[in-house]
Amino acid sequence: MAVHASAFSFKNRGCLLIGEPNSGKSTILLSACMKHKSSFVSDDVSVINQDNRLIYPFYRPVGIRSGSFSLISDIPEENYKVVEIDDVRKIMVSPSVLPIELKKEPLRIDFVFFLNSRGCERINIDQCNSKESYKRFMRNMHVGSIYESDFTSVFNNTKFYTSSYSLNVIDKLTEEIMQIIKNENK
Repeated sequence: MAVHASAFSFKNRGCLLIGEPNSGKSTILLSACMKHKSSFVSDDVSVINQDNRLIYPFYRPVGIRSGSFSLISDIPEENYKVVEIDDVRKIMVSPSVLPIELKKEPLRIDFVFFLNSRGCERINIDQCNSKESYKRFMRNMHVGSIYESDFTSVFNNTKFYTSSYSLNVIDKLTEEIMQIIKNENK
């Protein structure tokens, strides 16, 4: 199945970032890879085997808002393109030209963060129950489907979180997401 999500790996633990367009998925992904030594798995579209919750590397150009340009400011201009998508100016760059590690093998999804950038100045991150996780997951499905009972079974050991925030605190949100993942690795 294909989900509207970005993904990275930290110490071989898979993390899926699910959210609407312009919710900061790509910015968090690049920040996790560049500042926290995570590995790039996919951006914007994540391909998942629903039988075993493996996510497969899928490299396509990363689109970030011009406000997040500082993440790639060291990249020569010929390696990216500025485009306008849905009235939002974005910088498109191939992950292969970025100073990051590209994950080559599929890995299990251990964490899913549902991103909601609708306005609150304070960052709120809460664990999410299976029923709510299933609804949010299905709303972001591109291709495929999964029954709720199968979802619960396949994603049994996955930690689900909801987050609400304002885009002007996205760096802090990235830090908090990484702290949750690092705490689980202890």
